Amino acid sequence: DGRHGHIRQKTMSVTDPRDIILCAAGRLLGASYFWGGKTENGPDCSGLVQMCFRIAGISLPRDARQQINVLKKHRVEIEKARPGDLAFFQNEKGNITHVAIMRKTPEYIHSSGEVKINSFDPKAPHYLKKLDDMLEGIYSIEHLLRG
Repeated sequence: DGRHGHIRQKTMSVTDPRDIILCAAGRLLGASYFWGGKTENGPDCSGLVQMCFRIAGISLPRDARQQINVLKKHRVEIEKARPGDLAFFQNEKGNITHVAIMRKTPEYIHSSGEVKINSFDPKAPHYLKKLDDMLEGIYSIEHLLRG
């Protein structure tokens, strides 16, 4: 869409793109949600993903419904999800409306109200049934890492 987002750069000692993605997302924990936002002052869900991936050297489209198209052929079961893989959520009409970055399964980090961590584990205190019910699928980013 031509707009640019940024996160203040600090020295990162990690080199694995998956670790870079998670470090960048972790630095934004607690940041307020801002629709259309893609800066550290308030990213929306897809802006968070786009920023964190850009820091890791991976270019993704702006919106969740565009981001899933890059990954559509790389769906994985939740048990095989790796940190940095993306979870997409759909509304009752089947439209993609939300995206999250997988952490250690079953946890994910996303922007909804604020940047936070939730879980697909119903026994976890940070489980959100609404999002669990909306899960469209989890998609591997491995092919993006190989360039």
